[in-house]
Order: sequence, then C-alpha cells, then structure tokens
Amino acid sequence: VGPDRKLFAVVKAGGYGFGSAEMARVFAENGADALGVADLSDGVRLRRLGLTLPILVYPNALPEAAPDVVAAGLIPTLTDLEGVRAYEAAAGPSEHVPPVDVFVKVDVGLERLGVPVDQAVKLLLDIRSRPRLRLAGVCTHLNVPSPANPEYIAWQFKRFTGVLDALAAHGIDVPVRLAASSPLVLGHPDTYLTAVD
Repeated sequence: VGPDRKLFAVVKAGGYGFGSAEMARVFAENGADALGVADLSDGVRLRRLGLTLPILVYPNALPEAAPDVVAAGLIPTLTDLEGVRAYEAAAGPSEHVPPVDVFVKVDVGLERLGVPVDQAVKLLLDIRSRPRLRLAGVCTHLNVPSPANPEYIAWQFKRFTGVLDALAAHGIDVPVRLAASSPLVLGHPDTYLTAVD
C-alpha cells in the first residue's frame, strides 16, 4: 500500500481464530501503525497485555462506556451526537490533559453502522468545535460483495470522498482517511487514502 499509508491491523473475532493477543503482537512487531478491534473488552485486554500501539475501537461501544474507553487510552469510533457528548464528558475539563482522539465512521451504503452521508459533515464540524475532542480520523466500510461490482464500489467510495471534500472546503484536513479494507487492498488500489485496514 506504500510507505506513506498507515496500516490498521484488525484483530477482531479472536484474531479471526488465530488469537487476538497473538496476532496483535505479531502485527506490532512487524510494522503495523495501529490495531483495530470490534469490542471494547478486546481493546482493554490488549492494553493490559502491554500493547502500546493506537487501538481503534469500531463503533459498537455504548456511550456509557466512554469513561472506560478513555481510561484505557483507546480511540473510539463515533457515529452520532450522543456519542460525541459522552466522549466530551469523559475527556474531562482539564486543560492539562490532551484531548481525546476520536474517529467518525460514515455509512456510505452498507447501512449497518455509521453516520449517514447527508449528516456526516454536520457531525464532523460539531466535533471540531469541541476542544476536548480531536478528530483523528474518518473511516468507512465499503460493501464489497463477491463477485465485486466495480461501479458499486466506485459509487460508495465517491460518497465517502465527497464528505472528505466538503471537510476540505471548510479547511479541515483529517489526519487519517480510511476506506480500504482487505478486499479493497487486494483489488482496488484506487480506494487507498491515507490508511488501510
């Protein structure tokens, strides 16, 4: 994917049967920039095992879990204003503590988890207005059926890049822009942005 792109190594579902802790260690030792987990408990466990890489928690942790996510030094993926408010509160008021890094997931077609495209820019601008939160990344998960339809993939990807373009028009450059998961990494290099998972 090139040396300038960050690699988020996903260790959900027990490391896809190979053991999340074991796979996380292998990825960390071999140059992964960050890890991705589906469950808060996996992220906390990896921290307790001494893994220091950034750990992105995909959007399924309830807002009530925000204090636990922040305490473990994990990066939450937000999808709505309720989550934004919960993480702002969990970040606390102290100016001496760095803001909490957050990601936002944009739903571009899978209709599973994420802020809808037509509401994404509003939510992202709201996050940028909150000094206790830092917008560290914007991600999506493209639906890649088998066999893959290139036009369908391009349609979804264009919806995502449209959100990024709108942010750029507001002068916002998001450090991590992530759309390509494994099937896209393997077959659609045009979907590589600043990171892949």
